[in-house]
Amino acid sequence: MARRRTFRSAAALAAALSTWCGPLAGQDEPTIRVAFRKGAANAQPCAIARLCDDFLPHRAEWPAGATADTPLLLELSPRGLQLTTAELPLPPRTLAAGSLHFGNGPELVFALTDDGTEDWFVPLSLQPPLAYTRLLHELQASDLDLPRTIDIAVLAGHLAGPRIDGDQRAELARLAALCGELTFVAWRTEHHLRIRARSDGGLLLPALLIARLAQDSPTPFTALPLRAFSARDGDRGEATRQLLLGNQTEATRTLRALLLADDELRLQAIDTLVQRRATDELPRIIAAASPAMPLATLAAIDALRALWIDTSPAARQRTLAALARSTSPDLRRIDPATLPSRISPAPPLPPETTDSRARLLLLLFVMGTGIYSLWLRERTRLHGSIA
Repeated sequence: MARRRTFRSAAALAAALSTWCGPLAGQDEPTIRVAFRKGAANAQPCAIARLCDDFLPHRAEWPAGATADTPLLLELSPRGLQLTTAELPLPPRTLAAGSLHFGNGPELVFALTDDGTEDWFVPLSLQPPLAYTRLLHELQASDLDLPRTIDIAVLAGHLAGPRIDGDQRAELARLAALCGELTFVAWRTEHHLRIRARSDGGLLLPALLIARLAQDSPTPFTALPLRAFSARDGDRGEATRQLLLGNQTEATRTLRALLLADDELRLQAIDTLVQRRATDELPRIIAAASPAMPLATLAAIDALRALWIDTSPAARQRTLAALARSTSPDLRRIDPATLPSRISPAPPLPPETTDSRARLLLLLFVMGTGIYSLWLRERTRLHGSIA
């Protein structure tokens, strides 16, 4: 049954990827050549198997008489997609190998193994187009010697935007979702930039899908929310903290969603909301706490004490309702009467009147006269003793 459903969606997937594998726009697009070994349609990386089993056989360019298990040569260039059958000698356990270049620039070569691990050898002189480097930079994916993990399904879902059944972006996002989590690291050697990655679609397939979705995204994407949602490493928390300086509306919307994430990320989202003085979010912060989320619970208690003093009456009522519904005993035990409140300012001193100033001047005059009289007396005594 699953097999039938897979083939039913193949035509939709082929239509969705027609823009991806059709003629590419301009010289900034890459030329890609890939050799798949025999049996790639049954490969362990499920995204590669789906590509070779469902998508490519339904393309008009599919060679006559070929089957899904036929060894295949694929070329994707500004001229479009070309498929031919030929078996190249690939090393043991190598599922696919190929090259990529931009215009007349140098070629990078890559090899994909049975377990989804893919190695790229990038010439140091290769200069990708600005659109590609900007995407890498915004996703913090261009740092060297730093392992990264990104959830391709989440990233593709955000880039595809709102979609309905049959939408081409939806089919692209589904294929990208089969790649799962992509873990990669890049480092520099004497002659190359080395990239090693692993996912259920290798590296080339998710990279191409994400680049295409980013290019065709219906709305401009913002890097910080994308990183906060899709990262599966330390950059996720870092992007959450950087939302402190982001656009007010977009950052708050992103932080609200992160209040539904794991315990550690809820903690970071609550801390960022507190620093933003987002008092209207206090009910949602309380709702994010539970016995299963001890870090979020501690953060919610601190947030309640920090934000209550500035919270509007309406938000306070919603917060009290959230406290009553909370599954956390620590939060339910808090007495709102003990929360910090603003100290009433001391009443202003009564304004000084003209009479009070006159009395003060008279007192100073009397004191001055007395001191002057004492000084004259002592001066007279001093002159008498000298005579």
